Amino acid sequence: MKYLILGCGPAGIAAAKAIRGKDKKGEIVVATEELGPPYLRPLLTDLIMGRVDVSGIADPQSKDLADQGIHVGTV
Repeated sequence: MKYLILGCGPAGIAAAKAIRGKDKKGEIVVATEELGPPYLRPLLTDLIMGRVDVSGIADPQSKDLADQGIHVGTV
């Protein structure tokens, strides 16, 4: 089976991982307009204010997507 998830926010990542949990062999693609790695949008204010650096807004859920065979690509 092939799966296409639109959006690489927390919900999209959670959906991809849930699918992987049920379908170990399926092709999973998460499509996003973002060019960089997934990040937590609510923390953008902290980045802009200088409270954290770029690594501080990274989405921890996204660290092992490639290891799980989940492809993240831009549209």
